[in-house]
Amino acid sequence: MKNYKFVTTEELANFITKEGIKATKFSTLYFTDESKSRTKKKVKTVNKLVQTEMRLGESYKNKIENRIDGEYTPDSPRGLEYVSPFFFRGVKAQDLRLNAYSSGYVPKSTYYHNGEPKTVEQLKGLDLLTPSFFAKKETVGKGQVTEEDDFFVTRLRLNRVITFGYKNITFVNVDGLFDYLDSVKQVDELVSEVLKNK
Repeated sequence: MKNYKFVTTEELANFITKEGIKATKFSTLYFTDESKSRTKKKVKTVNKLVQTEMRLGESYKNKIENRIDGEYTPDSPRGLEYVSPFFFRGVKAQDLRLNAYSSGYVPKSTYYHNGEPKTVEQLKGLDLLTPSFFAKKETVGKGQVTEEDDFFVTRLRLNRVITFGYKNITFVNVDGLFDYLDSVKQVDELVSEVLKNK
């Protein structure tokens, strides 16, 4: 049985910093906008609930150089400022973003439109996904890394995280949880499991 601990975004940030979980695998469930969906009145029309595993605090430069012959100089993340090995901060919103990388686990996503779950085919039929959603993605390192060695990078907003699983504890971020519950009409079974332990 999972050991759940309910926390705020700030409390979760403090735990991550204090624990110093650099390069350590963690599991997470988060709810965010689909960046490759169409925008209406300055709001993304598609959201997604994502379950995945990632690693925190690794050096992007080193990860690239371990996969190519030669040195690599990464661009600075646009609109973000460095806080620590674990976090960036959005310059405009001043919110914390996880400095996270994929761990080899293939993310599982559930898509939503107007609070209701939709398949990719349904979203395509509603013309809510931009062509870039279906386009082949360039590998990291500006395409220098092979497809076999490619990895996923995210600067995920910490306040969008619903669960953060580390060792034998699953932290439930109440800010992310309530944001999800306020945004959807049908609660996913992964979130329902969390609610049973509240």
